[in-house]
Amino acid sequence: RSRDRVSTTVGWGAHAMMQQPNILGQVNTQFADIGKAFVEHYYKVFDSQRAQLSSLYQAESMLTFEGDQYQGMQNIMQKLTTLNFQTVQHIPKTVDCHPGINGAIVVFVTGQLAVRVLRIVR
Repeated sequence: RSRDRVSTTVGWGAHAMMQQPNILGQVNTQFADIGKAFVEHYYKVFDSQRAQLSSLYQAESMLTFEGDQYQGMQNIMQKLTTLNFQTVQHIPKTVDCHPGINGAIVVFVTGQLAVRVLRIVR
């Protein structure tokens, strides 16, 4: 017989590098606002409609998950949509944003992850 476990909470961390249009060599002065807005949007979509994240990835995008690397939108989406959990809630604790050259923004996120898992009871 199976029973739903309400949630498991673990630590998580993630980072993203976003390329914003800008003049070559200049730093985007709105890096903090843009980075935080991106994190809010990304995890809201991840938690509710994970398959809709595809528009945020390109052929050059890279995901590293538990030591395995996935490159390109199709490979990344294959991994994200076949994770061992369907229900998830990301609870960010820190969102650190850093400007990069050419308008890039590097974001590092830490927080908690609550997942609903199916537990088999015999």
